[in-house]
Amino acid sequence: MYILSVSTFSLNSSFSLLKKENNSVKTVVEFNLYYNDIDNQSQLNIFPYFFKLVKEKMGIDLKDIKEVLLLKGPGFFTSLRIGAIISQTLAFVNHADLYSIDTFRAILNVLLYFYKDYVGNKSDILVVIKVANNKFKLAYFNRYYFDKLGDISSNDLFYSVQELARKDFYEKVREYSLNNNLILVSPNLELEDQWELENVGVNFIDLRDIFTSSNIARASFYLNNLTKEDPISVNLNY
Repeated sequence: MYILSVSTFSLNSSFSLLKKENNSVKTVVEFNLYYNDIDNQSQLNIFPYFFKLVKEKMGIDLKDIKEVLLLKGPGFFTSLRIGAIISQTLAFVNHADLYSIDTFRAILNVLLYFYKDYVGNKSDILVVIKVANNKFKLAYFNRYYFDKLGDISSNDLFYSVQELARKDFYEKVREYSLNNNLILVSPNLELEDQWELENVGVNFIDLRDIFTSSNIARASFYLNNLTKEDPISVNLNY
C-alpha cells in the first residue's frame, strides 16, 4: 500500500510517496523544495510533474495510493492551501484515508524520533514556526510537564501558541533562554534569525534538513498520533 505525504507549511515544501509494508514505512520517492528555489506558483506546478514521474517512470498506479498525510499548519496561508487541495482531492478520488497532523506536533514527532537521546527529559523545548516574513508562532513545552519525553507525542497533549513579530520574538527567546536547559527547535528559520539566536546563546536544533514529508510520515505513523479527516472538510491552522 502506498502513502502520499505532503508538507507545504512554508515555501520549504516536501512531498513524498512511501510504501507501507509489514508495519514499516519506506520512502519510494521524495521531492524537497527550499525557500530560495521556489514560489507559490512553482510550488503548485511541481505536483503534476511529481505524479507523472510516479506513474510513467516508476510504473506506480496513482489509484494504489490508499493513505494521504497532510501537514495542516500553522504555516504560510497560500502554501497550506496548495497542499490541502492536492491532498484532499487525491484522497477523495481514490477513496483513500486522509490523515492530518499539526505542524507543532509533527516537529515534536520528528524531534523525538531522531533526537530522543540528545534531548532527554531535562530540557524545556521551544518550538518555533515562521508563518510569514515577519511573523512567528511559538509553543513552549516545560520539561516538568512530562513524565518522559514520549508523553510529548500523546494525543492528549495540549499547549498554547503565541504569535509574535520578529522583534517580540527575539525578546521572548531571551526571556525563555534564562533557563539554561532550553532547546529551541525549528524547521524553517532563515540564516538571519539563526544568527540572532546565536547572539542570544540559546541551544538551537535546526530541523530544516530532516523535517521532510517522508520523515514526518515515518515518525508520525510510528508514534501513532495522527488525526483521521474527512476529505471534504479539513480545518487548516494558519
